[in-house]
Amino acid sequence: MTTGARSRPTCVAVHPAGLGRLPLGFTLVELLVVIAIIGMLVALLLPAVQNVRAVAQQAECLNNMKQLGLAAQSYDTSRGELPGYLQPVKRSGVNTFARLNGGTLAASRLGDTNARAESRLSMFAVMMPNLGRQDYWDAIVEAGNTFEIRPYEVLVCPSDTELGSIKTNAGTSYVGNTGAWDWQDGAYLTPTSTTGDTKANGLFHNRVDGRVKLRLSGVRDGQSTTLMFSENLHKNALYSWAGVAPASLGQDFTGIGEQHFGMVWITAAGSTSDVPFETLIVSADTPLTTDAQQRPFNQEVDGEFLDDRPHFARPAGNHPGDQFNVIFADGHGTALSRDLDYVVYQQLMTPSGAKAVDPFNHGNITSAPMQLYRTAPPVAATDFE
Repeated sequence: MTTGARSRPTCVAVHPAGLGRLPLGFTLVELLVVIAIIGMLVALLLPAVQNVRAVAQQAECLNNMKQLGLAAQSYDTSRGELPGYLQPVKRSGVNTFARLNGGTLAASRLGDTNARAESRLSMFAVMMPNLGRQDYWDAIVEAGNTFEIRPYEVLVCPSDTELGSIKTNAGTSYVGNTGAWDWQDGAYLTPTSTTGDTKANGLFHNRVDGRVKLRLSGVRDGQSTTLMFSENLHKNALYSWAGVAPASLGQDFTGIGEQHFGMVWITAAGSTSDVPFETLIVSADTPLTTDAQQRPFNQEVDGEFLDDRPHFARPAGNHPGDQFNVIFADGHGTALSRDLDYVVYQQLMTPSGAKAVDPFNHGNITSAPMQLYRTAPPVAATDFE
């Protein structure tokens, strides 16, 4: 008799309810903990990211300025002189410069054809061929052409938030070494044998109203210790890099242009007695009362921008460590601190310090800061780097 195999019953494990199941989500406490951790990580990382970005912007700014330095050297080599911060340019016809202001093209005559006083182009305009923009220069000098003055990225520091916020405005973040402040009591001191600008007081001069000119070979104090360009983020952002209009035309942004295109060092306005620097370099909580006062380096603008005042015609940047970028006459660039001593700044601005003169009186060497400058020891790299 054959006996069939019995099938074994299937055993099914029964677990108490809820045991062995995966949770369906985070509890509220766990979610809050995760959010708190993420927030802490972001708080830790954000300053580092911002610092990396700021350092990159500073490097880009310095690269722009190095291009300006090379352009000035190239101009000097080909022309035998540096350009003026205002430069007369003869053009073949009367043309109109259209300045972009808030997205609207506004006609702005920057001068006529052959009248020297009516042609007030900036050093940036005449260096356009040396900056790789021959097309800009051709448009400037062609007869019957309306040249639209548009932004040029090489002239804008990426940290210049004021200028950068006006995307259509053709301004510039950079200024040249225009030497001593050449105004007194609201009047421009046209260069003479006894007053006004001299080639010993700066690198770029007013070639429209004067005839002062300089070439790099004339820098006696050493090109490596003579400032050529700086950044200045605290000026009227609506000025054009192309130049200014002569006052006779009744246009906006007329005049000399040294406040906009230049950084200057100031004297005591012809005083015959010692005047402490504290009366010349005034802080934000001190009113600006004369045209021989200046805000400290990097200090925010607080007041009206006036063409005949040197209040903001000085270096000003927005980089880590409260620094501003500069380019020296030999082409090398670096960042300087806002704590730079003003006498050292004056020494760095003068290409021939032993011959530097008070623009208000070339024979006056007894008053500060000329007296302080002339008795100061020669500047060394350790004084400013």
